[in-house]
Amino acid sequence: MIREKSDLDAKARKEHEAKFGGYNDFPPGWHEVGVEEYARSMGFTYTPVLVEHRQMLHYADGTNAPVMVGTHLHFFHDGTGTASVADFWAKTVKFFKFGCEHEYGNATEELARRGIRLMAFEHASYCPKCGHLQIVDSSD
Repeated sequence: MIREKSDLDAKARKEHEAKFGGYNDFPPGWHEVGVEEYARSMGFTYTPVLVEHRQMLHYADGTNAPVMVGTHLHFFHDGTGTASVADFWAKTVKFFKFGCEHEYGNATEELARRGIRLMAFEHASYCPKCGHLQIVDSSD
């Protein structure tokens, strides 16, 4: 089930906004990607855990007038996400990703620190940049 931000309780909403910004903010790590990278993004393999509509504001180069970027952000289980932004009048679409660009590595020390013991067929990876610990059961 995909949740929307309005489904979160007040505490979870506050934590989400502290980590990813508010309605008019770009989420951390926001960057444009090409269609090839977007086509291979998590959105075509995993279901988002949260979908949020935003109208994010930025100032175009050399102007004092804000430009609004409206989109739906698709958040995934690892704190990353994707979005596409359409320009109605130009008839174009741009693709974006946000969140940490994970650099997964050995999770042995992090598992010990958290007191986690892996079962047979479980494999762990840890991203030291953002602290995301991923455990996968390969027995299926």
